[in-house]
Amino acid sequence: MAQFSVKVRPVRDFRRGKTRWVVDIHHSPQKRIRFFYPTKEQAERATDEKRTEILNMGLRAFNLTYRLKLEALDATDRLAPFQVTLTQVVDHYLETKEFQAVPVCKVTASFLESRQRLRRSERHLNTLRLFFARFDQVLGEKMIGRIYAVGKGYCRENPVTKIELVKEEKEKAGIISPEQMKMLLASSKDDVRATFAIGGFAGLRPEEIARLTWEEIDLEEGLIDVSAKIPKHPNNDMSKSNQSLLHG
Repeated sequence: MAQFSVKVRPVRDFRRGKTRWVVDIHHSPQKRIRFFYPTKEQAERATDEKRTEILNMGLRAFNLTYRLKLEALDATDRLAPFQVTLTQVVDHYLETKEFQAVPVCKVTASFLESRQRLRRSERHLNTLRLFFARFDQVLGEKMIGRIYAVGKGYCRENPVTKIELVKEEKEKAGIISPEQMKMLLASSKDDVRATFAIGGFAGLRPEEIARLTWEEIDLEEGLIDVSAKIPKHPNNDMSKSNQSLLHG
């Protein structure tokens, strides 16, 4: 600890015609802190208190501004219901602060770069650009503290993993009757009627129908080959077409 001296001396207030007592705390040849008191007894009592404070906390305690003291008192009162101290809060803040905070726009740009490295289609990239452009317009400069990749070092753990998952109760898929299928095909438009027919009579999913090409359809054998795609049942990669589908 730096050397210091605490002295009490009288000071004449000529404007008021009174004598006040000042406590001088010297902690370097050029720096001192002064406290004024109306009586010698108060000054001497304060001198003992100041010496104790310096020994316990150092000279920095006397450099606390009035505003900083009020903030400390206010923070202590607000933390009291949680039974935590200012030191504990500061330690927690510094622990989380060690991870780099980044703006949202940097995260979105990094995500787009990762999609490009995976050689995603230009259509896919343009869709992401349009979405993120609106996203960045609102939140682009906002700082991210505890979201985005743990692997990027932005946070220690992913808080989402602590959320208890809710099991979704899926309803059993319904099966339409031949009469209902007939009504559906009769009322559907030309551009979607083939999709309904293939799904209803060949059992293909919408995703499989959307990827079909004529090379995968064998009209003579009445078969649809979905082996090059991702069938619903991997072991059954050939779909036998219903005669109603072949002959309309």
